[in-house]
Amino acid sequence: QVTVGILTFKRPEYLRVAVESVLNQTVLPQEILIIDDGSPERADDLIASYAARYPELIRYVWREKGGHPPPRKTPVAEGRTGDPMWV
Repeated sequence: QVTVGILTFKRPEYLRVAVESVLNQTVLPQEILIIDDGSPERADDLIASYAARYPELIRYVWREKGGHPPPRKTPVAEGRTGDPMWV
């Protein structure tokens, strides 16, 4: 099993596409970890709609704006599996 890490910042339209892409795969990952790098308009409603349908699969982490390195390390630190995959 793998963790799919989806990094986002102010792009809810792309976030929806990325999540749907993962959900449409033949084999689902153990978890989808969405890391928001400090977007001013958080994607809470969008995430809540997916979390309601897939409560054991979707996790959302919002962090203060940190640029590229910090959010890319988050799936490794936060992931429930040893094999993160970035989307």
